[in-house]
Amino acid sequence: MKIYDTLDDLNQKMEELIKISDDKTIKSITDYPFYMNAFYSVFKV
Repeated sequence: MKIYDTLDDLNQKMEELIKISDDKTIKSITDYPFYMNAFYSVFKV
């Protein structure tokens, strides 16, 4: 597990990962019930 010194470092790494991810990977990550439940509870959809 990588530990980042600053939030800027973490943000940069996340941006890099998003840029190299394809649509199928992103959809499979965001389709998990955990994320959907969190989304609904935060946005009251």
